[in-house]
Amino acid sequence: MARPFSFDNAAFHFARTDGPPGFLPKYLAAYAVGVVILALVSFVALRPLFGAYAQMFALLAQGASETEVNRVFGDAILGDIGRLSLGYLLMMLIYAGFWSMMESAVLRRYVREEGFSIGWGADEWRMLGVGLLWMVSFIVAYLALIIATVVLVMPLGAVADGGEALVAIWMVIVIFGLLFVWLFFAVRLSPAGAMTIRDEKLTFFGAWGASKGRFWPTFGAFVVLGLILYVGVFILYLVGGVTVFATLMSGIDVNSAEANPDEVLALFASPGVLIPVGLMYFAMLLYQGFWQYAWAGIPALVATTDPRTGGMHDAAATF
Repeated sequence: MARPFSFDNAAFHFARTDGPPGFLPKYLAAYAVGVVILALVSFVALRPLFGAYAQMFALLAQGASETEVNRVFGDAILGDIGRLSLGYLLMMLIYAGFWSMMESAVLRRYVREEGFSIGWGADEWRMLGVGLLWMVSFIVAYLALIIATVVLVMPLGAVADGGEALVAIWMVIVIFGLLFVWLFFAVRLSPAGAMTIRDEKLTFFGAWGASKGRFWPTFGAFVVLGLILYVGVFILYLVGGVTVFATLMSGIDVNSAEANPDEVLALFASPGVLIPVGLMYFAMLLYQGFWQYAWAGIPALVATTDPRTGGMHDAAATF
C-alpha cells in the first residue's frame, strides 16, 4: 500500500516503499552486468573510433604536431564513417532497450509491489514508447527555447543602443524563465512511465492530471533527492581520487627535480592505480543504477496516489 503523497514521502520513497525484500541487490547486480555488456558491445560496434584514438595517442607520444594529429584522426574517422554511423545507431537502440528494461523493472517494484524481474514484454515496449515521447519532447522544448529566446531578446537588442549589459541581464532572465517553464512541464509529466506500468497502457500527457496541484512538493522532492545523490557522487570521486593520488605520490620521487616519463607511465599502469580506478568505475556503475532506482520513486508515488483513480495498479480495468 502506497504511503500518502507528501514532499518527504516523495523524496524518500525509494527507502520507504513496500514490496518484496531483496529487490535492490538483484537490480544493482543486473544493472552492473548489463552496463559491462553494453561497454563490450560498444567497443565492438565503435571499434574504428577507439582505433583512431589509439592512433592519435601514439602520435602524441611520438611528438607529432597538433595539426598532424588532427589530420590523421580526421582521416581515420572519415574512412570508417559508414560503419561508425551504423554503430552509433545500433548503440542508441541497445541503450534505449536496456533503459526500458531496467526502468520497467523498477516501476513494477514501486507501482505493483513486484519482486525483481527482467526481460522483454509488453511493459518494456510501452516504456520504450514513453522514452521516445520524452526524447521528442526534449527536442521540441530545445527548439522552442532557442526560438523564444531570439524572439524575446532581439527586440530589446535592437532598441538598446549601447546597452549590452541590459541586454545580457534580460537574456539571463529570459533563459531562466523559459527553463523554469520547461521544468514545470517536465515535472507535471514525470509520472508518465509509472502510470504506463500502472494502467498497462501507454500514457504520457495523461500524467498531467495525476500531478495536478502537486508541482511544488514534487519539484522540491526532485531537487532535494538530486542534491543528496550528487553528494554521493562527490564522495565516490573524492575517495577514488585520494586513493589514486596517494598511490602516485608514493611512487614518485618528490625530491627529484624532474620525473622520469617512463617511470610515471609505468606507475599509471601499475596495480596500485589500475585496481582503485577499476573499483571506482564499478562503484560508479552501481551508483548510476541506484540513482535510476531512487529517482523513479518520486513519480511512482505520484502515480500510486493519483486522486482520480486511487492509484491502484489495476485502475485501467476498474475505472
